[in-house]
Amino acid sequence: MKATLHIGRGSVKHNDRNFNLDNARHIDQTRQNENFYINRYLDDTITFEECERRYYQENYLQGLEAQNEKYRKRRQYGYIRTIDDLMKAEKTQPREIILQIGNKDSHPDREVLLQCIYQFNEEFNRRYGTNAHILDIAMHGDEITNHAHIRLILDYTDKEGHKKICTDKALKALGIKPPKEKEKTNRYNNALQTFTEQIRFIWNTIIKRNGIEIDETVSNPSQKHLTVLEYKDKKLQEEIEIHNMQLIEQGAEIQQKQQEIHLLDKQINAQKQKLEELEKEIYTNQFQEDFSDLRPVFENER
Repeated sequence: MKATLHIGRGSVKHNDRNFNLDNARHIDQTRQNENFYINRYLDDTITFEECERRYYQENYLQGLEAQNEKYRKRRQYGYIRTIDDLMKAEKTQPREIILQIGNKDSHPDREVLLQCIYQFNEEFNRRYGTNAHILDIAMHGDEITNHAHIRLILDYTDKEGHKKICTDKALKALGIKPPKEKEKTNRYNNALQTFTEQIRFIWNTIIKRNGIEIDETVSNPSQKHLTVLEYKDKKLQEEIEIHNMQLIEQGAEIQQKQQEIHLLDKQINAQKQKLEELEKEIYTNQFQEDFSDLRPVFENER
C-alpha cells in the first residue's frame, strides 16, 4: 500500500465544499456525511475562506499596513496591497498538503485515516508550529479515494516585530536547509524540498504506528496516483471559472435585456405623449369650430 503526501496549491472552496456541487461530477453527493471539516478556530459556522481571512487579518494586517505606509511615503502607490491581495498572490497564499493512504482498491477505514490525520496535525504543530500554521483540514470521503487536504501558511517575524509571509524565511527560521547545503539554491535544491521530505517521513511513521504496512519508496510526482488529485483540483478550478463566466454572460444578457426594456419604455412614453398631443389638438380644433359657429348668435344679440 502506498502513502501519498504532496505539497502544492489547492482550492479552499473545493475543500469545504463551499460551491455548487452539481458542477463537480467527481463528487458523490450521497456520501457527504463521510466528509470531515475543521478549522483552527473550531468554529463550524464559518467557511474555510472566512477562517483564513480572519487569520490573515489577525496576524499580517499590522505588518501589511506598515509596509503600505512606507510605499505611500515613497509615492509608490502601485505597490500597496490588501489582505485579499495577500490571500490570492502566489507567494503569500496558503499552501496545501494532500495526504492519502492507498487507493480506491486498497485503503484503510475512514476512522483509521482520521486518526492518522489527527496524529499528523499534532506532530506537525509540535515540530513546526512557531512558523508553520495549519489553518484548516478537510477529509473527503465523497470521492473515489479517501484523502485529506491540509492548508497552512508559513511566516517569520521581521526586525520591526511584524509577522510576514515568506516560505524561505520561515523555513530558515525553523533551521531547515536545502538538501545540498554547499550548492546554489534553486528550484532543484531548496529548503522546501527538505521540509517536504521531513513531513513525508512523519506521515509514513504515523501510518506504520497505526499498524498499516506501506511501500516507502519515494514516488515520482509525475506518477498517476499523485496527479489524479492535482487533476481533480485543476478540473474543479476550470469548472468554477466556466461557471463564473456563464454567470458573467448571463449578467450581460440581463443587462442588455434591461436596456432594451428601458428603450421600449421610452418609445412607448414618446408614443403616449404624441397621442396625448394629437387628442389635445383634435379637442382644441373641435372647440374652436363650435365657438366659431356660435359667433353669429352673439352678433345678432348685440
